Amino acid sequence: MATTRSLDPWPTDKEELLVLSMDIGTTNTAASIIHLVPGISGVVRVVNKWPNEPNSAKVPTLLAYDEDGRAKAAGKEVLADRYFDDISDGKLFVSKWFKLHLHPSMMPPPPYGDDVQSDPNDREGHLIDTGAQGTAFEIPPLPRGVGVQKCYADMIRYVYNHAKTWYLENTPDGHLTWSRLGDRLQLVIAHPNGWSNQEQSVIRGAVIDAGLMLPNAKEDRLRLVTEAEASVHYGLFHTTGTPESGWLTVGSSFAVVDAGGSTVDTCVYTVESVSPKLVLREAGLSACIQCGAIFVTRAMRRILEKKLEASERYNTPDVIDTLIEFFEQHTKLTFDAVDENYILKFGMKGDTEIACGISQGRLKLTGLEVEQAFAPLVDQVIRSIKAQIKGLRVTHLLLVGGFGESPYVKRRLRSYFEGGDRLKVVTIDEPTQKAVAEGAAIHFAQDHVSARATRFEYGLCTNRRYDPTYQTQRSIIVFSTGKKFFSGGWTKIVAQGVIIESEQVYKEKFWVHKKRADSLLFSTTLLSYNGPDATGRYGGWSTDEMGRLYPGFSECCTITADLSSLAAATKIERTPSGEKYRELDFEVGLFFGGTELRACIIWQENGVECRGPASVIPPAFGLK
Repeated sequence: MATTRSLDPWPTDKEELLVLSMDIGTTNTAASIIHLVPGISGVVRVVNKWPNEPNSAKVPTLLAYDEDGRAKAAGKEVLADRYFDDISDGKLFVSKWFKLHLHPSMMPPPPYGDDVQSDPNDREGHLIDTGAQGTAFEIPPLPRGVGVQKCYADMIRYVYNHAKTWYLENTPDGHLTWSRLGDRLQLVIAHPNGWSNQEQSVIRGAVIDAGLMLPNAKEDRLRLVTEAEASVHYGLFHTTGTPESGWLTVGSSFAVVDAGGSTVDTCVYTVESVSPKLVLREAGLSACIQCGAIFVTRAMRRILEKKLEASERYNTPDVIDTLIEFFEQHTKLTFDAVDENYILKFGMKGDTEIACGISQGRLKLTGLEVEQAFAPLVDQVIRSIKAQIKGLRVTHLLLVGGFGESPYVKRRLRSYFEGGDRLKVVTIDEPTQKAVAEGAAIHFAQDHVSARATRFEYGLCTNRRYDPTYQTQRSIIVFSTGKKFFSGGWTKIVAQGVIIESEQVYKEKFWVHKKRADSLLFSTTLLSYNGPDATGRYGGWSTDEMGRLYPGFSECCTITADLSSLAAATKIERTPSGEKYRELDFEVGLFFGGTELRACIIWQENGVECRGPASVIPPAFGLK
């Protein structure tokens, strides 16, 4: 059922809005809509009907493409009988788990990988190498000629179209409301904690490709939020006013664990205020590991293949697919007791092979066998949570997400973390498979997070003063003044894991010499370093002697700005030869404390600080 609880009144100085939030998950997708009217408490409504899914708040994240790369079906429709023959005959190609193609290489891989084997020419699957030895894992390939951004665009378009239809059919005067506000619809899309602005840019591009936003729109109608932050808003919304709400006290800290389809995100928050408004701040760097529910299924497939490897009759892809389907729909959702046996149904009464545990079309698994699919993942989740809460006085752990609803996962976390004066694991009575989509809408309406931790160390590749005693093959830059510099230096702007207020600005000084005919467009590349101390590791350098970035560094984005306003306020000078020029002295302001990196340019004009817009352009995303 749709959520019926009301949010805080929408501020009277805000405009009336329709907000559509989406959670494009690895295996399932969900959406919510909220109508925000100034002075009135809004209600988040979960889209609870989908094509071929009439009573569900989620729909499979599936797309079917033809040979020309055109999307022919999406969601549960991909599994409809009318597409079965075309998919079987290779006329249509199914895209699933496409979200995994965006996961950054630095994200910790699942704990199964050293022995994964795959034929690179096999369209059924391929390996993604995360960059560390023994960490390859299998992801279904994208259809030929279809990129991950197109998959996102087609899925976003499908969700938008259906959510609009659902709203119009289930809302009194919905047509009037949508006709007034639909052109200014606010989109909110959630993504894993481990994604950076490079992955975020793919989502932005997909929204544009889906026709829901213009490329250079003055008004930004898209907000991106991490899945953990969406989940904490969902969890707090559904626990406020319940006995568990006592843990929201000023100065207390709690962890949020969003165990989803592909990733498990963990973040720790400290309560700054509870009245008149709840205010939270991140207590440290969040974590994102690939230990979600899909890896339980993958592990079970390998367990079944090994169990049936001696059977000529039943060791077939069709039988194993049927067993996996039953496992996902039944055993995976209820498994807990390791001292019990579990039955996977797949065939007729005549299907029996006792040596393999098959009797009358039923395969018997012991609880210990089933646990082999869960335990390595949950072990890694526990290690991740321990690392996040180490040194912090965390009193509660809020568990949400579809994988978090597993009885086995709940029991393991409670068994490990609860007891005595240790922390309390809090769960929610509401089904949390829609937590991210609903929480993303709540986040837009009443953002409780005032400060966030930087995921990386950020800085610039700069020039260092030339030192003739420094033995190096680095290139030397000589300016017209005769001053010499080495290229490839590192200037840190902010360290990794620093807690930054949402509107706190970090300023970096720049000076540029512009002749009359020079372009007034400015750009600089912001680098990120995935580690605690780049200066200490590389001695103040970001590149090697050949100009290549050292390991751990990557291009975060390019900051661009038009300096025309600054130039208009700057005095024109003349060289001895009479050539006109301007010396533009300004700062680039960087905002690291929001859900997305933002920038501006800052200059002084008659003693007054002026600010102008700057664009943040991530590097192009390449498929792995």
